[in-house]
Amino acid sequence: MDVSATADHSFSVPASPDQTFALVSDVPDSVAHFPGLDSLDGVGPGAWRWTLARLGAGKLSLQAIYTCRYTSDARTHGVRWEAADGPTDNARVSGAWTITAEGDGARVRLVNTLTVTVTAPRLMRRPAEALVRRENERLIQRYVENIQATLRGGDGRVR
Repeated sequence: MDVSATADHSFSVPASPDQTFALVSDVPDSVAHFPGLDSLDGVGPGAWRWTLARLGAGKLSLQAIYTCRYTSDARTHGVRWEAADGPTDNARVSGAWTITAEGDGARVRLVNTLTVTVTAPRLMRRPAEALVRRENERLIQRYVENIQATLRGGDGRVR
């Protein structure tokens, strides 16, 4: 069964649009802010395979693996990613960072859509859907908080 979850977060930061773009367009540096990541592997020009940590336990255990192709535009301060099929992928992710000037800082929007294939017994489908949606929102919320911490002068990178 496929489970989809979309996250849409907007926030303001004191960093300039150029500074903000420099962080989020550098995929390895941006992803260093993402919690629950087992690995990020370059798999070609602009393409990266994400392997997230395993979630849940027993029959409700899953590990999302997906590949995205990234494009960025310094002129518009935009970063986009689209799903690119990888040989071991069980998920597809697409989304965008949109950055606009706001006073001396920037207004930032992250939209991210995840569709993950979950193998679960019929009785476990609703709990599996709830787990995917809850964990996706939790991870994206923490990612946004970590990005904000760095753009506010701290260091939100996950160690």
